[in-house]
Amino acid sequence: MANEAIGLRPMLFHVDACWNTDQAVGSIAKLVDSLGLDLLADVVNWEAVKPMQVDVLRAGVPDQDLVLNAKDKEDVAATAS
Repeated sequence: MANEAIGLRPMLFHVDACWNTDQAVGSIAKLVDSLGLDLLADVVNWEAVKPMQVDVLRAGVPDQDLVLNAKDKEDVAATAS
């Protein structure tokens, strides 16, 4: 692999937004194990994110994986009205 040839140490980063399926978790584990890479997983605080997720779903936003800050959340709410 390129990391061995040029001395890179890549790391995988996964944001767990509390929607992971068992299949997704298994796929991530296989990737980490087969490539021998480190994994950093950040699990979001579901109770903090839940109201925003509900707003995004109600607004009909096609890509819910967008990172929204407070101003963006207000823009989404205004567009949905």
